[in-house]
Amino acid sequence: MDRSAWIDGARRAVVSAVVVVGAAAFVAALVERDPLIAIGVGGGFVLVSMFGIADARTPRALTIRTYRWIPWAWLVLFVVSNHQSNPERTPLDAAAGLASLQNVVEIGAYGAIATAIAMLWNFRAADGSARISWGPLVVLPALAGISVLWSIIPMFSLVRSVQLAVPLALALLMARIWRTDPDIGSALWRRSCVALVIGVSLLVTYGWLAEGLGALLNADRFTWPYMHPVHAGIYIGAALLVLVVGGRSFAGLPPSVHWGLVALLTGSLYLTRTRSALGAFLVAFAVALLLPPRPDAARRFVGIVWLAGAGVLAWLVAGQAILTTLARGQSSDVFTTLNSRVPLWGVAFDELSEGSRWFTGFGFGSARVVLFSRVSWAGTAHNAWVELLIGIGVIGCILVAGAILRTAFRSLAIASAASRSDTRLAASLVVFLLVLSLTTSELAIPGFDYALLMLVYTITLAIDHPRDARGARERGRETTSRASPAWSEL
Repeated sequence: MDRSAWIDGARRAVVSAVVVVGAAAFVAALVERDPLIAIGVGGGFVLVSMFGIADARTPRALTIRTYRWIPWAWLVLFVVSNHQSNPERTPLDAAAGLASLQNVVEIGAYGAIATAIAMLWNFRAADGSARISWGPLVVLPALAGISVLWSIIPMFSLVRSVQLAVPLALALLMARIWRTDPDIGSALWRRSCVALVIGVSLLVTYGWLAEGLGALLNADRFTWPYMHPVHAGIYIGAALLVLVVGGRSFAGLPPSVHWGLVALLTGSLYLTRTRSALGAFLVAFAVALLLPPRPDAARRFVGIVWLAGAGVLAWLVAGQAILTTLARGQSSDVFTTLNSRVPLWGVAFDELSEGSRWFTGFGFGSARVVLFSRVSWAGTAHNAWVELLIGIGVIGCILVAGAILRTAFRSLAIASAASRSDTRLAASLVVFLLVLSLTTSELAIPGFDYALLMLVYTITLAIDHPRDARGARERGRETTSRASPAWSEL
């Protein structure tokens, strides 16, 4: 036997043994904590072993037809966690494990996607399947799962950690496909973004039809049924970025449809009056304009100057009206307290100090119990980093912050190295999410923001180094310029 093969086999055996022993020790510790949760985690390890079963099967041929379900899987992950069909249900109800129809649908959707990922994990290609690193963001679902050991709501923390793992697994699968066949991987990523635009456009249209034009224009904030206006603004902002940063060729929409959707989403975003989403969109769009290089650089810089001039003119002409609109009729301290978020974060810090939980936190997802018991409107911490601090403590928060920031820097570096619509869009989306993380918790919990981060994560895993992106550009792999329209392929 070749010595290198023997060493590789021995290394795999050692790693496998460590994983098995570690998993057994973790389940044993959970038995002391809660036998029911230990059974659930043991079942989870059995489900994870499906990936090994998939590797042992005869692999499928890598074709885009086999994996055309992936864009729709992303769309399900985008919408299933944020729509609240039962507004009367409190955060404590979910934390206590009181199931609802929405919970059943949500968990069932995640389970179905996880099963599809496991069964189609392995594939064959002409050049062989590419291996990829799991990357830094695996730290979030891992720490969330470990926090079950000390969580004040262990079952809820366990379920949430599993939900975090599903979008991560889907990102890993897409990255493996991309590394093996860049054309198929890029096409699937593009279709996933177009699926987001289609889904959000349908939801926005539903909102207009459900309420009527007159009611919406006179209403306080635009949204659609079962959706909070803040979340509606985030959805619309992300879809609008796909349209304006990706460009018309990215989705392949006819000009009239493309600009019609831009107008529809722009007006709807304004009517949501979601300051965080509007601000995040403007920052992300500005970053996309500044990303070099780009063939139409002259037009891009003219556009920057034009936008800056328009902003200054709007402020001079209607500055007070803009402030009034942004204030939404609230008192002047809305800006200094970030709409009461600053006092809420003070409550979170007090709870961490009183409970001596600075290093470990109260368990992933526990903010809905810790904060809701003192602030009736706070189902979350309204800040991703405070949410993580409450859930997994200072050390965990630092590790996750480092992983997310590393992903953001990599996406920006890749976009700077390659003038491609997909890399520029990925960079703008991650900037959008980072700005939102300052006033919402969604980046740190299962739902739209986290799933969108995982979609961006795919590119950072698929492209090892910015020079690989530059090489792809030099080889002419700009699939969006030669592929058939993405919307017609879905």
